[in-house]
Amino acid sequence: MKATKLLKFAIYLSVRNFNFLSHLIVLILRYLFAFEAYVNKHTKIGGNVQFKHNGLGCVIHPRINIGDNCWIYQNVTIGANTRYRNGVLDNTGAPTIGSNTVIYSGAVIVGPITVGENCVIGANTVVSKNIPSNSIVYGNPAIVKEIKEGIDYITPKSLIEK
Repeated sequence: MKATKLLKFAIYLSVRNFNFLSHLIVLILRYLFAFEAYVNKHTKIGGNVQFKHNGLGCVIHPRINIGDNCWIYQNVTIGANTRYRNGVLDNTGAPTIGSNTVIYSGAVIVGPITVGENCVIGANTVVSKNIPSNSIVYGNPAIVKEIKEGIDYITPKSLIEK
């Protein structure tokens, strides 16, 4: 939690061209907190986002939007879908992650897609299509199941409210 707040402060400084201080904070995160997520200054991170296990191995594209109260476990990749078109490398867009979403270890989320709110992305799941809110996604290729009312799933929102 502290590491994520420091990361957001480093991004704030970097956007305002205080690059030396921003890099210093990132170094402190890496060496004192063993924080390993690679996050760019253009990444928009909502409130109370947590990188579990110190963000070990996480790679986050610069143009990602992450909603509030999300949990991101280790070795998660959230990236753009890049293609060659007419001999030119073309970035087709990056994902948007809705609030109250849990992304478990090893998940890969790519392309100009939206993951809705209150979703659970299972370990080692590859997501390349839009995911509606209130869904559980697992497997490769991704299988999407709607979360039915009355079933208690582990999400950041449900844990925070207790």
